[in-house]
Amino acid sequence: MQVVVDALQYDAHPAGVGQYIAHLVAAYTARFPEDQVTALVPAGQSLPGAQCMPVIAAGAGSARRLWVEQRALAGPIRRLAPDVVHFPDYQRPAAALGPSVLTVHDLAAFRHPETFPALTGRVKRTLMRRSVPRASRIIVPTHAIRRDLVEHLAVNPERVRVVPHGVAPPPSVDPMRAARPYLLYVGTLEPRKNLVRLLTAYGMLAQDHPDGPDLVLAGGRGWLTAPLDAARRALGRQGLGERVSTLGYVGRDDLWRWLKGSVGFCYPSLYEGFGLPILEAMGAGVPVLTSQGGATGEVAGDAAVLVDARSVHDIRRGLDELVYGSAEDQMARVAAGLLRAGQYTWAQTAEATRAVYVEAAGTGR
Repeated sequence: MQVVVDALQYDAHPAGVGQYIAHLVAAYTARFPEDQVTALVPAGQSLPGAQCMPVIAAGAGSARRLWVEQRALAGPIRRLAPDVVHFPDYQRPAAALGPSVLTVHDLAAFRHPETFPALTGRVKRTLMRRSVPRASRIIVPTHAIRRDLVEHLAVNPERVRVVPHGVAPPPSVDPMRAARPYLLYVGTLEPRKNLVRLLTAYGMLAQDHPDGPDLVLAGGRGWLTAPLDAARRALGRQGLGERVSTLGYVGRDDLWRWLKGSVGFCYPSLYEGFGLPILEAMGAGVPVLTSQGGATGEVAGDAAVLVDARSVHDIRRGLDELVYGSAEDQMARVAAGLLRAGQYTWAQTAEATRAVYVEAAGTGR
């Protein structure tokens, strides 16, 4: 089978979609070496196992990437004449391209439009509405997103396949040796991640437990961060400013070091398509707090402290349980998390994705 993958979101510092592309391509080409996989990439990037074709300048911004995807990818794809082309993030060109698979990671722009800049949200909604009907098959990472897709875009559920992400095994790195114990958050600093409520709840915990752990935020700065900055200033006025630190983007090995060294992982997001950091933390042997319901509750199962993401007081309750629960509960949660993370592998993701490719190729559209 000849497969083309739009890998324009893969770069030197890949975030969520970039990580999905990298892990999927690596696992796919290892499992199915008889298939030819061509990745359309930014100049200077390569993906192990794939033949890479640069189609955009290195470092191009998101607006340029979207323009190239909509206006310039059809020609190279037609010349390659693949059996199927995979667009791994919610949008594909309007041109007729033969069988195609579209991954829709979430419907945050529909469910939580207030967490995006107005233009960004409008572009995401418009492109998704146009792209979803054109795809032969649609991949989503959780049943929660399948339900959202059917509800918000009236998609025939028979065209949608649930293919969970995998979890990479932790590398052999030593835990971070920080000056003080710390709780960790990993992800882009943006409103959907619910960090204002997390900081507020953490401030309540820190006031009650002056000798408790610090809070470390790891991830690149996103958009609409003024409320987060204000929440940090409020902690400063309470004398807690030095208890919260930000790391910016963290490379994979260092990220695992921070995970392994933490006393707990905090991810009370308002909305996720999957929540890979939850499983990575579990795989590192760290107890996890995350949001009940939706994709995060689906992924975490009974292996995490689940909280109402809309309630500061419930997040504060969850933090207390995460840090100060009994030793027996902590050990049980870690054991359950390790078991849960082990149920998700990229090899399984590659197997299920190829099944979708075969199905899409057979549709002829």
